[in-house]
This record gives sequence, C-alpha cells and structure tokens, in this order.
Amino acid sequence: MRPGATWAEKVGREGYEMTTPRPIRWRQFVPKAVFAILTTMVILPIALGWGLISALTRSPCTSAVAPERLDADVQAITIRFRSRAGLTHDGIYIPSENGAVVIIAPPLGGSAPTSIPTAELLARHGYGVLLYDARCCADPSSLITLGRGEADDLVDAMSVLEDRPEVDPDRIGALGFSSAGAAVIMAAAAEPRLRAIVVEGSYRRLVDALYNDMWFTALMRAGTWLSYRLDTGYTLDDVSPMDVIGEIAPRPILLIYGSEESALPQGRSLLELAGENAELWVVPGAHHGDYLSVAPDEFESRVIGFLDRALLGTD
Repeated sequence: MRPGATWAEKVGREGYEMTTPRPIRWRQFVPKAVFAILTTMVILPIALGWGLISALTRSPCTSAVAPERLDADVQAITIRFRSRAGLTHDGIYIPSENGAVVIIAPPLGGSAPTSIPTAELLARHGYGVLLYDARCCADPSSLITLGRGEADDLVDAMSVLEDRPEVDPDRIGALGFSSAGAAVIMAAAAEPRLRAIVVEGSYRRLVDALYNDMWFTALMRAGTWLSYRLDTGYTLDDVSPMDVIGEIAPRPILLIYGSEESALPQGRSLLELAGENAELWVVPGAHHGDYLSVAPDEFESRVIGFLDRALLGTD
C-alpha cells in the first residue's frame, strides 16, 4: 500500500471495516437515573424516618424488675396486674411506712439503672414504692408507644394499691424519667388520684424529642409519622405532655433536668405551661439521666422535701 493512502483506500485494500459510534439509548438511561434520584431524595429519607421509629417502638427489654436487685435491707413483695392493653405486668412493691406511695413508671427498655437507686432512696424515707415491668418486658412482641399507652399502664398499676391497708389513697404520687416522664404527665392529667409527680428529663412533645438533634426533611418526618401511626395506632401528636400539663394544677409538679442535656429548653417550656404549682431544678453538670449520681445529696434533699410537702403536708 502506497504511502499517503486515504482511509477509504485502506478499507478497500486491507479489509478494514468502517463502523459508527453507537447512539446513547436514552430510553434505557432515563428510567435508571430517575429511579436513582427518587431513591436518594424520596425513598431513602422516608425509610430513615421509618427505621428510627421502628427501632424505638421495638426496643428490647434490657432490665426487668426483680426483688433481688434491691438492697438486702429493703423488703419488697412481688405484684402483678393486667393493663387495659391486655398485658400482664410483673413488678415489686415496697410497703409504705408513712402512708404515701410513689409509683415509678418504667423507662424505655425497662427498669433503668436510676430506678432502683431512686426506689431505695424513697424507701429509706418511709415511702412505699411501686415498680413494674415495661411493655417490652411484659411481652416481647408488644410495641412501645413512647408515652401515650404507657400513661394508661401507670393508671392501671394503681389497682395494686387499692387493697393495701397501709396506703392512704390521697397520698399517691408518680415519678418517671424521659419517655416515662411523658407518661407520668399524661397520666396525672387524666387521673386526679395522682397527687404529685416528679418528672426527669422528659420532652414536651414526642416530635420535639425526635427532631431535636437531627436535621429532618419533610419526607423523613413523613416516614416517622407513618411508622408510628401503623405501629401504635396513635399519631405523634397524641404524645404531647405540653398540651395537658396545665390540667394537673393545683397538684404539685417537680421537673428535673441536667444543665448539659439537650432537653432542658423543653423542661423550661413545660414549667411555663404547668403554672405556679410546678418547680424546675436544673442539676449543674448533669446530662440526661444522671441527676442522682451527679448530685446525690441535693437530689435527696429536693425530691424528698418536695414529696414531704406534696404528699405528707410537712416541710
């Protein structure tokens, strides 16, 4: 082949085949691109919100109530009651020496490490204490509602005290931490037999707790709303202590929050909504749930002093 031959000559003399680039098949590319965009911008945020709620409502039982968890010098009896949700709750009752009883509502996952020390503290001052299993401990297949259904459980637990001769029915209070605190507020608003409540680190609304430390898109919020609705039968708006805390007055309320916990602004909001019957103690240096361990002496002084005034009528 002579130098300088054209491409056509090469093709003709050396057997080259002429080819043309294959066109992009947009009909195949566009659906894949649209699916990827929808997955990233729509499906994934909804799934994240859905997964968050599912993890909370299906929290496993981490610590069931048991008498052997108490100090040896604290005498307790086992109790059992059936709630309106159809669950059988086991628990323990420390008999009252002064006629007053404090019901400690179970937090997420069951009896938190703070519940037993608080119960022992109350017992040392003569208070009766009732602790019972959370829903997930009573039945592993039961779903947690993060406050709404648990408020009904607390009221149902009061049936254990009805036939106790040492219990003054006008001297029954309740204490709850975090989601159990929300349950205590909503239970007290509905049940006038609860004469005083202590609330630790609760949220004013469940949606505020869910979205407090995260950036949630509207679709992530939709995922949480749908998941909670389908799991529990309630809506997120049904778990709103701020809407009912004003109905507890004139019964006294003690709100306890740590200076280092993110829920403190919600505690201040609850204080304003509750009225003059409420007081707020901000524990310096405390985070969510470690109020007793950070300030044991002042915790004892403030909580026992509050209950003495509210339930016993003494300073």
